[in-house]
Amino acid sequence: RKLFGPVQEIMQRLGCLRADRHNLEAALDEGRDVLVYPGGSFEAFRSYADRKTVTLGHRTGFVRHALSRRLLITPVVSVGVHETFLVLGRGDWLAEKLGLTRRFRADVFPLVAGLPFGVWPGVLFPQIPLPAKVTLQVLPPIDLCAEVRERLGRDLRDADLEDEALIERSFDRVRGAMQRGLDRLGGAAPSERAEIAGTVGQAWRTIESRG
Repeated sequence: RKLFGPVQEIMQRLGCLRADRHNLEAALDEGRDVLVYPGGSFEAFRSYADRKTVTLGHRTGFVRHALSRRLLITPVVSVGVHETFLVLGRGDWLAEKLGLTRRFRADVFPLVAGLPFGVWPGVLFPQIPLPAKVTLQVLPPIDLCAEVRERLGRDLRDADLEDEALIERSFDRVRGAMQRGLDRLGGAAPSERAEIAGTVGQAWRTIESRG
Protein backbone atom coordinates (compact mmCIF):
# COMPACT_ATOMS: atom_id res chain seq x y z
CA ARG A 1 0.00 0.00 0.00
CA LYS A 2 2.86 2.39 0.81
CA LEU A 3 4.52 1.62 -2.51
CA PHE A 4 1.46 2.34 -4.64
CA GLY A 5 -0.10 5.01 -2.42
CA PRO A 6 1.10 8.07 -4.40
CA VAL A 7 0.23 6.44 -7.72
CA GLN A 8 -3.22 5.57 -6.41
CA GLU A 9 -3.84 9.18 -5.38
CA ILE A 10 -2.84 10.50 -8.80
CA MET A 11 -5.09 7.98 -10.56
CA GLN A 12 -8.03 8.94 -8.37
CA ARG A 13 -7.54 12.60 -9.24
CA LEU A 14 -7.73 11.61 -12.90
CA GLY A 15 -11.10 9.97 -12.27
CA CYS A 16 -9.94 6.37 -11.89
CA LEU A 17 -11.54 4.13 -9.30
CA ARG A 18 -10.51 0.83 -7.78
CA ALA A 19 -12.27 -1.89 -9.74
CA ASP A 20 -14.77 -3.27 -7.23
CA ARG A 21 -18.53 -3.55 -7.04
CA HIS A 22 -18.90 -0.90 -4.33
CA ASN A 23 -17.22 1.81 -6.43
CA LEU A 24 -19.16 0.76 -9.51
CA GLU A 25 -22.49 0.98 -7.72
CA ALA A 26 -21.58 4.34 -6.15
CA ALA A 27 -20.59 5.84 -9.49
CA LEU A 28 -23.76 4.61 -11.21
CA ASP A 29 -25.92 5.84 -8.33
CA GLU A 30 -24.45 9.30 -8.92
CA GLY A 31 -25.52 9.08 -12.56
CA ARG A 32 -21.97 8.91 -13.89
CA ASP A 33 -20.79 7.17 -17.02
CA VAL A 34 -18.41 4.32 -16.22
CA LEU A 35 -15.68 2.94 -18.47
CA VAL A 36 -14.80 -0.66 -17.62
CA TYR A 37 -12.21 -3.08 -18.98
CA PRO A 38 -13.78 -6.55 -18.55
CA GLY A 39 -10.72 -8.33 -19.91
CA GLY A 40 -8.34 -6.37 -17.68
CA SER A 41 -4.67 -7.34 -17.90
CA PHE A 42 -5.61 -10.76 -19.30
CA GLU A 43 -6.68 -9.14 -22.56
CA ALA A 44 -4.34 -6.15 -22.42
CA PHE A 45 -1.37 -8.54 -22.48
CA ARG A 46 -2.63 -10.90 -25.15
CA SER A 47 0.15 -11.99 -27.48
CA TYR A 48 1.08 -10.07 -30.60
CA ALA A 49 -0.35 -12.90 -32.71
CA ASP A 50 -3.71 -12.51 -30.94
CA ARG A 51 -3.74 -8.70 -30.89
CA LYS A 52 -6.70 -8.52 -33.29
CA THR A 53 -8.85 -10.97 -31.34
CA VAL A 54 -11.38 -9.71 -28.79
CA THR A 55 -12.07 -12.08 -25.89
CA LEU A 56 -12.91 -9.69 -23.00
CA GLY A 57 -11.26 -12.32 -20.84
CA HIS A 58 -14.44 -14.38 -21.24
CA ARG A 59 -15.83 -12.37 -18.29
CA THR A 60 -19.56 -11.81 -18.36
CA GLY A 61 -20.08 -9.83 -15.16
CA PHE A 62 -20.35 -6.49 -16.97
CA VAL A 63 -23.19 -7.85 -19.12
CA ARG A 64 -25.12 -9.12 -16.11
CA HIS A 65 -24.65 -5.78 -14.36
CA ALA A 66 -25.75 -3.76 -17.40
CA LEU A 67 -28.88 -5.89 -17.69
CA SER A 68 -29.68 -5.59 -13.99
CA ARG A 69 -29.34 -1.79 -14.21
CA ARG A 70 -31.06 -1.57 -17.62
CA LEU A 71 -28.02 0.28 -18.98
CA LEU A 72 -26.75 0.71 -22.51
CA ILE A 73 -23.30 -0.66 -23.33
CA THR A 74 -21.14 1.50 -25.60
CA PRO A 75 -18.22 -0.62 -26.85
CA VAL A 76 -14.81 0.93 -27.51
CA VAL A 77 -12.06 -0.69 -29.58
CA SER A 78 -8.55 0.40 -30.49
CA VAL A 79 -5.70 -0.63 -32.74
CA GLY A 80 -2.02 0.21 -32.53
CA VAL A 81 -1.29 -0.24 -28.84
CA HIS A 82 0.02 -3.76 -29.36
CA GLU A 83 2.44 -2.39 -31.93
CA THR A 84 4.16 -0.14 -29.37
CA PHE A 85 5.60 -3.24 -27.67
CA LEU A 86 5.42 -6.92 -28.49
CA VAL A 87 3.86 -9.37 -26.08
CA LEU A 88 5.52 -12.74 -26.63
CA GLY A 89 3.41 -14.57 -24.08
CA ARG A 90 0.72 -13.70 -21.56
CA GLY A 91 2.25 -15.83 -18.81
CA ASP A 92 -1.07 -16.59 -17.09
CA TRP A 93 0.20 -20.03 -16.11
CA LEU A 94 3.29 -18.43 -14.53
CA ALA A 95 1.19 -15.92 -12.59
CA GLU A 96 -0.79 -18.81 -11.16
CA LYS A 97 2.34 -20.82 -10.35
CA LEU A 98 3.99 -17.84 -8.59
CA GLY A 99 0.88 -17.19 -6.54
CA LEU A 100 0.31 -13.75 -8.08
CA THR A 101 -3.27 -14.52 -8.95
CA ARG A 102 -4.09 -15.49 -5.38
CA ARG A 103 -2.13 -12.74 -3.64
CA PHE A 104 -2.47 -9.74 -5.96
CA ARG A 105 -5.36 -10.66 -8.29
CA ALA A 106 -2.80 -10.56 -11.12
CA ASP A 107 -3.71 -13.16 -13.71
CA VAL A 108 -0.75 -12.53 -16.04
CA PHE A 109 3.05 -12.36 -15.90
CA PRO A 110 3.79 -11.40 -19.52
CA LEU A 111 7.02 -11.71 -21.45
CA VAL A 112 7.44 -8.71 -23.75
CA ALA A 113 9.95 -7.47 -26.33
CA GLY A 114 10.77 -3.83 -26.90
CA LEU A 115 12.92 -0.93 -25.83
CA PRO A 116 15.16 -0.46 -23.94
CA PHE A 117 15.70 -3.95 -22.42
CA GLY A 118 15.00 -6.22 -25.39
CA VAL A 119 13.08 -9.14 -23.84
CA TRP A 120 11.94 -8.97 -20.22
CA PRO A 121 8.97 -9.56 -17.89
CA GLY A 122 6.71 -6.68 -18.84
CA VAL A 123 5.22 -6.13 -15.40
CA LEU A 124 8.56 -5.38 -13.74
CA PHE A 125 10.05 -2.58 -15.82
CA PRO A 126 8.60 0.22 -17.95
CA GLN A 127 9.28 0.28 -21.67
CA ILE A 128 9.86 2.96 -24.28
CA PRO A 129 6.95 2.64 -26.74
CA LEU A 130 7.85 1.77 -30.30
CA PRO A 131 6.51 4.27 -32.88
CA ALA A 132 2.96 3.35 -33.86
CA LYS A 133 -0.32 5.07 -34.64
CA VAL A 134 -3.00 4.31 -32.05
CA THR A 135 -6.62 4.77 -33.13
CA LEU A 136 -9.58 4.44 -30.77
CA GLN A 137 -13.14 3.98 -31.99
CA VAL A 138 -16.38 4.40 -30.05
CA LEU A 139 -18.98 2.03 -31.51
CA PRO A 140 -22.77 2.46 -31.47
CA PRO A 141 -24.43 1.77 -28.10
CA ILE A 142 -26.02 -1.64 -27.58
CA ASP A 143 -29.35 -1.87 -25.77
CA LEU A 144 -29.18 -5.42 -24.46
CA CYS A 145 -32.38 -5.02 -22.47
CA ALA A 146 -34.37 -4.13 -25.58
CA GLU A 147 -32.84 -7.02 -27.51
CA VAL A 148 -33.54 -9.50 -24.70
CA ARG A 149 -37.09 -8.18 -24.35
CA GLU A 150 -37.68 -8.65 -28.07
CA ARG A 151 -36.24 -12.16 -27.96
CA LEU A 152 -38.24 -13.24 -24.90
CA GLY A 153 -41.42 -11.44 -25.89
CA ARG A 154 -41.70 -9.84 -22.43
CA ASP A 155 -39.90 -7.51 -20.05
CA LEU A 156 -36.66 -8.64 -18.46
CA ARG A 157 -37.07 -10.15 -14.99
CA ASP A 158 -34.53 -10.38 -12.22
CA ALA A 159 -34.68 -14.17 -12.44
CA ASP A 160 -33.48 -13.93 -16.05
CA LEU A 161 -30.13 -12.69 -14.79
CA GLU A 162 -29.47 -16.22 -13.49
CA ASP A 163 -30.00 -17.68 -16.95
CA GLU A 164 -26.43 -18.43 -18.03
CA ALA A 165 -27.45 -19.06 -21.64
CA LEU A 166 -29.05 -15.61 -21.82
CA ILE A 167 -25.98 -13.98 -20.27
CA GLU A 168 -23.63 -15.82 -22.62
CA ARG A 169 -25.69 -14.85 -25.65
CA SER A 170 -25.70 -11.19 -24.56
CA PHE A 171 -21.95 -11.38 -23.97
CA ASP A 172 -21.43 -12.80 -27.46
CA ARG A 173 -23.53 -9.95 -28.85
CA VAL A 174 -21.19 -7.35 -27.33
CA ARG A 175 -18.01 -9.24 -28.08
CA GLY A 176 -19.13 -9.84 -31.66
CA ALA A 177 -19.85 -6.14 -32.23
CA MET A 178 -16.40 -5.28 -30.88
CA GLN A 179 -14.71 -7.93 -33.01
CA ARG A 180 -16.38 -6.65 -36.17
CA GLY A 181 -15.39 -3.11 -35.30
CA LEU A 182 -11.81 -4.16 -34.61
CA ASP A 183 -11.65 -6.17 -37.85
CA ARG A 184 -12.84 -3.15 -39.82
CA LEU A 185 -10.44 -0.78 -38.09
CA GLY A 186 -7.47 -3.14 -38.05
CA GLY A 187 -7.92 -4.09 -41.69
CA ALA A 188 -7.56 -0.50 -42.84
CA ALA A 189 -4.32 1.31 -43.56
CA PRO A 190 -3.12 3.48 -40.65
CA SER A 191 -3.87 6.60 -42.70
CA GLU A 192 -7.51 5.49 -43.14
CA ARG A 193 -8.26 4.47 -39.54
CA ALA A 194 -9.13 7.91 -38.21
CA GLU A 195 -11.62 8.42 -41.03
CA ILE A 196 -13.30 5.05 -40.34
CA ALA A 197 -13.50 5.71 -36.61
CA GLY A 198 -14.90 9.20 -37.17
CA THR A 199 -17.47 8.07 -39.74
CA VAL A 200 -18.90 5.32 -37.52
CA GLY A 201 -18.93 7.63 -34.50
CA GLN A 202 -20.73 10.35 -36.42
CA ALA A 203 -23.25 7.82 -37.76
CA TRP A 204 -24.42 6.65 -34.35
CA ARG A 205 -24.45 10.19 -32.95
CA THR A 206 -26.77 11.14 -35.82
CA ILE A 207 -29.05 8.18 -35.07
CA GLU A 208 -29.03 9.06 -31.37
CA SER A 209 -29.97 12.70 -32.04
CA ARG A 210 -32.84 11.65 -34.28
CA GLY A 211 -34.12 9.28 -31.62
